Amino acid sequence: MVEQFVDDAKRLYICHWRAKSEELRSIAEGMKNDYSRRLMLNAAANYDRLADEAEERDRPEGLCSRPATGKRRLAGEGDMRS
Repeated sequence: MVEQFVDDAKRLYICHWRAKSEELRSIAEGMKNDYSRRLMLNAAANYDRLADEAEERDRPEGLCSRPATGKRRLAGEGDMRS
């Protein structure tokens, strides 16, 4: 009984983090300022990372709509020009 409650809570958190990530990406698409857009995309990547780590800890195949994808690159990482 308690285990089911814990599993349901984890599932809710994971799905919340995935939804928040998508919301932030959607907001970032409309941003004109590159710096602000990168910050928003980094925050989205952090939410994905939270969900990925929670899924990997409990079930490798994932609890929400998509499987864990491992390490994500931060927005703007590697595309900065010197």
